[in-house]
Amino acid sequence: MLALVAGCSAAPHPIVPAQEGGKVCLSTSVELKTVTCNIDCNVDHYANNPDTQICPEACVCASTVQANDLTGALPSDEFARLVAVASDRSAGANQVVRSQVTSSSFAAKAPAAVSTPKTGASSPVALPNDGEDLYGYYAKTWACKEPFLQSPACLGPPDRNIDVVFSGYGSIAAALEAVMKQGDRCSPEDKVWCEGQIAFLTDSTVPPLSLEEATKQVLSDAATEAKCNRCMGPKAKAKEENKRLQFLTLGGANAEGMVTTAAMDAVEAGLEDVKAAGFDGICFDIELTMGEQDLVEAQERAFAACKAAGLLVMVTTSHSAPYAAGSEGSKIALTESWMNSDDIDIFSPQLYTSGMEESPDFDLTPCREAPSDEPPEKARCTYERLKGMKAKWVPSLCSETHYEATKQFFEDMGIKTHGFVQWYN
Repeated sequence: MLALVAGCSAAPHPIVPAQEGGKVCLSTSVELKTVTCNIDCNVDHYANNPDTQICPEACVCASTVQANDLTGALPSDEFARLVAVASDRSAGANQVVRSQVTSSSFAAKAPAAVSTPKTGASSPVALPNDGEDLYGYYAKTWACKEPFLQSPACLGPPDRNIDVVFSGYGSIAAALEAVMKQGDRCSPEDKVWCEGQIAFLTDSTVPPLSLEEATKQVLSDAATEAKCNRCMGPKAKAKEENKRLQFLTLGGANAEGMVTTAAMDAVEAGLEDVKAAGFDGICFDIELTMGEQDLVEAQERAFAACKAAGLLVMVTTSHSAPYAAGSEGSKIALTESWMNSDDIDIFSPQLYTSGMEESPDFDLTPCREAPSDEPPEKARCTYERLKGMKAKWVPSLCSETHYEATKQFFEDMGIKTHGFVQWYN
């Protein structure tokens, strides 16, 4: 979802049509948005000169003869072709590039790799302020590593009541790894050893210690304190001091974050790890998807499993629908599923493309069952069509200064907003 940018700017990116001889691109880095690849690989946004492209190395590109505007969406057939290209370069489409993220100061009261037994449905977490006046911030895991733990991009505004911890990965294991790692101070061997100490205490003591009790003991015992605080101590302290609601993101606008049926079906198995790491919910960042009706059904199972585990569910997407999908019909099916879901607590349309807009970007993501030259307003994925959603609308904005205009925009459609999630601090 998040582009690698400095923040909101008075000079937004241009509309970029892919012309004959141009490129279509897919990001392979969690720090870079696919639409940014399509912008930067086709035009220099300073000189507006196609001959001086600034395409990042993290973009996998292919030539195109289509004349599509790549700012709002990536054609399904082109997207499928790029996924195949990216897969050929790696072990799989969901493991194209491993991020260099090494630390985070957000959430965690226990290591992610240690699970607790499932005990059935849990009591749901409540939204702050009874679901009104929500103020969230996307905490970038790549900005939260030594020595930048106190940087604004890591900490965010002090008055927010929601943290949305963004990793860009589509699996719980990879997302938690990005969040939990403490940099070079904690080696993989250290981490395994400390997790083993905690597992021993939860399995072997009489009476057995809870996961929280075992973690606390390992972090305070003279024999294990020094090594294990390197791996998990700072985040245990951060969680104790942090009373904000915390979401872990799954997904993103890159190959690592692509939402697939397999990724959704794997969610339930990792929910106890999400809770053990101190998170109150999962934010599903659904922008690049592969799958048809099977994906819709897997998505619904994942949402229901989160609710059964007592976790909140947030869905965010590129404007009004996924930026790219296996087919246009699947975009429609996914958004219709959101509209009818009882399991989504927050819906957060992203009202920016590059993350550098000077005002909210109310463009729609087009989706049609068949190719058409009709404008997006005539397509099936519109805000008006989604306004019957049972979830609370909490849009994602580049800046908090965009909220009043956003609130009015949706109010004119009969949609009530309940706050916003901010990208730039």
